[in-house]
Amino acid sequence: MRTPAQLKEQFVAPLLALYDRQEAETILRWLLEDWLNTPWKVLMAWNAADWAAHSEEEFWALHARLLKAEPLQYVTGKAHFAGRTFGVGPGVLIPRPETEELLGHALHAMGNSPSGRVLEVGTGSGCLAVSMALEMPTWRVTALEVSEDALERAKDNALRLGTQVDWVLGSVLNEATLPLWQGFDGLVSNPPYVVSEEASAMRPNVLQYEPHLALFAPSHDPLIFYRAMAKGGLTWLKPGGWVWWEINEQAGADLLHELPIWGYKNAKVVNDAFGRPRFVWAERAA
Repeated sequence: MRTPAQLKEQFVAPLLALYDRQEAETILRWLLEDWLNTPWKVLMAWNAADWAAHSEEEFWALHARLLKAEPLQYVTGKAHFAGRTFGVGPGVLIPRPETEELLGHALHAMGNSPSGRVLEVGTGSGCLAVSMALEMPTWRVTALEVSEDALERAKDNALRLGTQVDWVLGSVLNEATLPLWQGFDGLVSNPPYVVSEEASAMRPNVLQYEPHLALFAPSHDPLIFYRAMAKGGLTWLKPGGWVWWEINEQAGADLLHELPIWGYKNAKVVNDAFGRPRFVWAERAA
């Protein structure tokens, strides 16, 4: 097998139809590190004999999947989140950097108490719930997910990373599927918030492969999941209990208007690291 320097242009050039050059080169590095289970710096020092033990045919088969816009995380079966590796696959939303920021906000809120209970709605791979449980081991974490396949993946991630989460299969839009929850200190969620009008601007690796169930909210009611969580939170949360939500950049003003009507106070929109309005915080009023 050729060295990464020899593979680079042959690998990168066809991917430029899908990604910019820096992204394509990063994909090459991550793919080789994962496939060969070897850090990039070590790979750079390999000689011809080191590479000869590996099959170029297998490598180019993985490349072919990438050329069909399949996300790298599905090709490798892994996604990195907050310094840990989570198993992902078709039917499971790939964790985003913005959701790492949401985790930071939630951990800051949780840190105000030595122990408590927090609920995540729409856990997907479990990256948020598992990370909260690992970072705040004195807290009890519960996670809700509508997809049975995603929930099984989340359970596997928790088991592999060595933590305990209370998993619930159900939908925040269907009260009959939910336990009679009470006593939570906080609620965290990255719910579906993309509307269909935004689909044309989405990359094919997202639109063609990632679960629409976890991405899209109905255009006629884009706040449907937030409204359902707010309604449920009036029962689930203690008085003064908090919510941290990831949001569509266009939804902040509407949520600030609706949250007091829904029974919440001190609502605020928080920008992400790029200055975009991507999070909302609020407290249960009574």
